[in-house]
Amino acid sequence: MKIKFLYILVIYNIFVITLKSEPASPKEHPMEISAIDSKIELKRSQIIKLEKLKESILRKKKSGERIKVGVALSGGGSKGFAHIGVLRVLQENNIPIDYISGTSMGGIVASLYAVGYNPDEIEVVVKTMDWRYRLSNDPMRSDIPLEEKFKSEKYFASVTYDEKLNFSLPKGVLTGEKSYLKLKELFWNVKEVKSFDEFNPVLRIVATDFNTGKAKSFDSGDLALIVSASMAIPTIYDPVKIGDKVYIDGMVSRNLPVEDLFLAGADIVIASDVGAPQIDTLTYNLLTVVGKISTYRGAESTEKQRALATVIIDPDVKLDDAINFDNFDDLISKGESAAKEKLQQLEKYKDSEKEKERHRQLVLDDVYIDNIQIADSKFLVEEVKEDIVKDHLNKKIPGMVSYQDLESLMMKLYAMPYIEKSYYTIDGSTLKIGVDENELNFIRVGANYNSDTGGKLAVGTDLAKIGKIGRMTSLEFELGEYKSAEFNNFWYYGKKNKIGINLSLGYEETPLYIYDERSLKAESKDESKFIDLSFTTKLFRQFDFSAGLKYIDTENEFDVGSDEYKDILNKKYEYQEVYLKLVLDRKNNSIYPTKGNYLEARHEVGGVGSDEVEYYSELGVIQGYMPVTPKLSFNASLSGGVVSGENIPLGNHFKIGGINSDLDNNYISFYGYNMMRKLVSEFMIGQIGAQYMIYPNVYILAKANVLTYTGAEYNDSIEGAGNLMFEDFKQGYGVTLGYKSIFGPLELSLTNDADSYKSAIISVNMGYVF
Repeated sequence: MKIKFLYILVIYNIFVITLKSEPASPKEHPMEISAIDSKIELKRSQIIKLEKLKESILRKKKSGERIKVGVALSGGGSKGFAHIGVLRVLQENNIPIDYISGTSMGGIVASLYAVGYNPDEIEVVVKTMDWRYRLSNDPMRSDIPLEEKFKSEKYFASVTYDEKLNFSLPKGVLTGEKSYLKLKELFWNVKEVKSFDEFNPVLRIVATDFNTGKAKSFDSGDLALIVSASMAIPTIYDPVKIGDKVYIDGMVSRNLPVEDLFLAGADIVIASDVGAPQIDTLTYNLLTVVGKISTYRGAESTEKQRALATVIIDPDVKLDDAINFDNFDDLISKGESAAKEKLQQLEKYKDSEKEKERHRQLVLDDVYIDNIQIADSKFLVEEVKEDIVKDHLNKKIPGMVSYQDLESLMMKLYAMPYIEKSYYTIDGSTLKIGVDENELNFIRVGANYNSDTGGKLAVGTDLAKIGKIGRMTSLEFELGEYKSAEFNNFWYYGKKNKIGINLSLGYEETPLYIYDERSLKAESKDESKFIDLSFTTKLFRQFDFSAGLKYIDTENEFDVGSDEYKDILNKKYEYQEVYLKLVLDRKNNSIYPTKGNYLEARHEVGGVGSDEVEYYSELGVIQGYMPVTPKLSFNASLSGGVVSGENIPLGNHFKIGGINSDLDNNYISFYGYNMMRKLVSEFMIGQIGAQYMIYPNVYILAKANVLTYTGAEYNDSIEGAGNLMFEDFKQGYGVTLGYKSIFGPLELSLTNDADSYKSAIISVNMGYVF
């Protein structure tokens, strides 16, 4: 959804957040004398606190008591990795840390240190973490219900709306679910600790109250959720609800949390500041614009916090990219260098006794759960909520539950279309689950351009009623040279595994091309009206089986081309079809998968109750994907089909060619032919390929395939009509350069021409195929 209006919306929202809590100008809002007196009183209170702090330090010096040291770590995106180097130097030189605070990325580092990780272990954590995965938004594809896969992989954008047609725009580009769950894992050993005063050192995390714009210093609660709030960059990440308030990134209000440590009990504070000063720049993007605007007000606060700090460490990272998560060593080294420059100032705070070596062994022990509590839901009654959780937990309650079980549960809940975010805490033997919910109704938008068939736009709306007995209703339109409209309603019983009745009514237009060798000789359009009633089961989020009866009224109209094809391209049929269909989808991605498999099988008997049409059709496709390295994978597939009978509608034959398949309309991909080059009644294709990720989201694919087929038996003028299965084999091969964009795949393909050694075929596809 990174389009121009969203970009403008992001910037506008940031300005609102930034300016919302800005003090009013005296010219615009003249202050009363009482307001001035209040400010004077506040300053006096702050002076009194500082005087008491000064007295405390002097008293400790006289008595020989050790001064309590606090360390404040600022936010700054990936530049916050420099804090690891700062902590390492402090630890190596016996500088005690009694209190620690952090904002945003500084909050992550501070929290890890507070719960027991030493700097070396924190370095391992940040270097081994899959940042691309943890900072992404998509749920695991294996967790998405199959019916939702079909929809989400057709549309690139969606908005929700309620029963009163009030539309809800996204709260942010990212929900933060995956990073939250990683924090839950890292903090697993302290999952039952509620007060941050129990940590060693004592911890404080700063976030910003979304409604007031004021800094909030957290000293207790769900640590992972609080750290998630502290790093929730406005409009990039969803705001985080904690209790009855909503919070965003602490950098908006207090990026360098120094005063929080004094209030907690520190005598002196060492501040590590990686929040770069505002500098002029002529290069920018969405993230850098958001970052700059978000820190305008925070910069004023940072000046005040720096003035309060006893020692300031400034790692030389102001020119480093805050979103570069590959430059760990350099950033950590800069933190070490900056801290070493301050050792002379820090000498006086050394502890004569070497600090005990810190080591945090992460043990993901199982926990006993005998009760589950789910936060109030707008859509689910209590018994259904608990049933859904227990079904997806895959463990008997009461019983032992592992961290992996809980992460899997949260990801499965998160994969539900109406769950925006899920989170949990463990209180004794009670699992407490909270969810942020979307509205149940969606409007979705998709688009596709294919160099063979042109462009089209898809718009759909979904309405749902959730429960053990539920309903999913959708209305979809496709606009372009070929149009369609479909109403679909699925009444079901079940929660994870659904069984029900599906009714579809629709109108669809599809193209049909007739080739003579490489030349397009004729083109027609199939116009079909249909009613489809089926019994459907959707099991295990990956399996779908349907048995149905379909009424079809179709008319094929000759459009352009040679007159010799008019007779076979001007046909009209009205008939019924009985079918069985099975789908097993275990691919890890819808486009450019690297792991898993896909199976689809279909059997159809057409012409039931009709003297005009009589045929049977079978189609089978199996695909497998195997990773070799993180960037390289191999794939293989085998597909085959047959249609046989009397007076078979021409559009029910298989259309061979193109780089992508559309099995619902019998379009079968084959490297070596452009789309619909061959119209066949029987075929088999074997394909092998390799896929390599050049850059994130940029792939190159190489494929080779072999085809044998029997041509459609309509007319000798149709190319390949006399061809028989296994008598001839066609070889094709080619390469595709693809980019996984928010709009779907953007692909440029170059293949050989399987009918001519002297020719090549260039194909373009943009967007999801539908």
